[in-house]
Amino acid sequence: MNPKTATKDANGVLPEGLTLTDEEKEILIRVVGIIRRVRYGAVSLVIHDGKVMQVETEEKFRLR
Repeated sequence: MNPKTATKDANGVLPEGLTLTDEEKEILIRVVGIIRRVRYGAVSLVIHDGKVMQVETEEKFRLR
């Protein structure tokens, strides 16, 4: 991200012209929380009509 074309909002740096609704902010906060908890695996978003409808996680671990 080019700092010259980015603006800063209350939650960090966003690309110029990008604004988030309260719903979008809530979804992003929840997804970041999920990502931080998964040590090894995947996080998938299911999108319908441009909106996140479902978040799926797949976590893997190895037995020694």
